Amino acid sequence: MSTAVVTLCDAGYFGKAQNTIRDVRTRGQWQGPIILVAVEFVPDPEFLKEQNVQIATFPRIPLEQLLDAYRKSPLSTATHDGREFKKTTQWEKLHLFDPFFKQWERIVYVDAGLRILDSLDNFLSLEWRGKLLAQDDTWNDSSKRFRGQLEMVNQPEALKAYTDTYGLGVLDEIFFLNCIWIHDTSLSVVKEELIDVMNTYPIWRTNEMGVMNTLFTFKYRVWTPFPLTTPSGKYLFDWCELNRPGTHWTQYCALKYPVTLR
Repeated sequence: MSTAVVTLCDAGYFGKAQNTIRDVRTRGQWQGPIILVAVEFVPDPEFLKEQNVQIATFPRIPLEQLLDAYRKSPLSTATHDGREFKKTTQWEKLHLFDPFFKQWERIVYVDAGLRILDSLDNFLSLEWRGKLLAQDDTWNDSSKRFRGQLEMVNQPEALKAYTDTYGLGVLDEIFFLNCIWIHDTSLSVVKEELIDVMNTYPIWRTNEMGVMNTLFTFKYRVWTPFPLTTPSGKYLFDWCELNRPGTHWTQYCALKYPVTLR
């Protein structure tokens, strides 16, 4: 059984990726392969050598059709960060389902900037075969459902086509957060299918996260939520300690945006 840890960034996020990679090697105690998907830049070779990081590059995910649909019919409610136009590098995560990654049986993907705070074994010990493992994004808010991830007003034809294909019921299902995940590379989902779904339904308020949930959660039903805690009682992962007021980063194995870590 072989595993690779993967992160991804453009030049602007390379500093964040460096923090994450150092965490994986130190607190994470990971000695295996780390792959950095470098989006249209050449990373510092000294850092790559120091941390024993392999580079992977791909052509950009083709977004012209999707962005043109957004220009013609903007989202009815603006996203908080304008991500549909300003954070298009997020779509590059779809490369994680390129055949290149099938040389490993298991992929652990970690966003650039996400902090690994304890041994990666806390994640590697989870049963992963035949699955994509990721955090339930609704665990602390029972009102959150998948409809909130989609444009529900200004793309009526695309929305109808989507619900005709996947069912109205998916709008009220729970969904995963994709800033850290684990997947079995033998899963049948491939990059081309993800890109096709992206372009067919221009309704994505959270960019690639909606597309990934469409296939892994609703079509193929292979998503399994991370457990909230490890057997020792430590929190496995969260967006931020503020989701559990009074907690400290030392109580977590990983955090996306820690506020107590200095």
